[in-house]
Amino acid sequence: MKQLGSSSNALVDQNGAGNAASTTQTAAGAISTLRQTGTGNIGSVTQDSAATSNLEQGNFDASSSSNSASVAQNAGSDGSFSDINQNGTGNTATVTQNGANGDSFLYTAGTANHASVTQNAASDVSVVIQHDFIADSSANPSTGNQATVLQDGANTYSYIAQDGGNNVANVKLSGEGVNTSGRHTDSAGYVINEPAESVVLQIGTGNAAYVDQISNHAESNVYQGTTFDGTAVNLADGSANNVANVKQNAGGDDSRSDIYQGGVGNIANTTQSSLGGLADVRQNGIGNTSDIDQQSGSGHVATVEQYANGNDSSIIQNGTSNTATVGQYSDGNISSVMQSGSGNTATVTQGTH
Repeated sequence: MKQLGSSSNALVDQNGAGNAASTTQTAAGAISTLRQTGTGNIGSVTQDSAATSNLEQGNFDASSSSNSASVAQNAGSDGSFSDINQNGTGNTATVTQNGANGDSFLYTAGTANHASVTQNAASDVSVVIQHDFIADSSANPSTGNQATVLQDGANTYSYIAQDGGNNVANVKLSGEGVNTSGRHTDSAGYVINEPAESVVLQIGTGNAAYVDQISNHAESNVYQGTTFDGTAVNLADGSANNVANVKQNAGGDDSRSDIYQGGVGNIANTTQSSLGGLADVRQNGIGNTSDIDQQSGSGHVATVEQYANGNDSSIIQNGTSNTATVGQYSDGNISSVMQSGSGNTATVTQGTH
């Protein structure tokens, strides 16, 4: 279906297997709604101006599988909105937005689903949620899902939430952030945050999160498990084998990284370059390792708390007026802090807290 006029509306409903639907809209104010129920369906939406796309596949049908959803909102599509909902297994969803102030909401329920979001302009928002069919993730877990978000523009925001096991989240953000509040949103609705920002929440076992942000004033939050109590977050039952990686380079002034890992065999690596980096890592469990490297500048603050069992922490900070605080409270912990320059402060506590 192709629509060329302004304020166009397209509605497509398909039931069964192996269906294909394609909508192309070129004018501003267009709305595309595409609903497919069954397996092996293909849904494709292309919009060339400010528009809205709603694409549903296998909703309320856990047996739905192998569906493919694609939304492309091209240059000139400032203020566009994309909403994709998929149920079942082995589904693929791809969103590309090339206009500023775009919103992408991508929800998948089931296993082995792949979600990919690419946003190439300023003030874009991406929300990806991958979880089980019902509220209790331990009864019917969502496993083997992958989410990739690429954002290239100033003041962007990415939120990924995954529950279950063996899920992978990849986030790459580039573009200047600012120190003022923005138009960001998360799964609960619009909230006040500092851009450019990414949030990864993973509940379950064997999850991995990789975040690469190249900008000043960037903020990365990775919650695996989790726990934190300075104040709240919590919820860490059954968490295991988590990995978190955060890199904020190329400028990277006033960047912040928070990682909370609750569980077994966790690894957290944080690298922030330039001035005024703030890194906070709290690990709650067996065999944890944390490396923080904040170099090429001054005024860095690094805080690591490892609560038990064979933990290892190494902090290297370059420049002047840096602060490192490490708390290791039992069981064969090792801490190495290296700070070069003047006016640096390091505090390491090992043993009973």
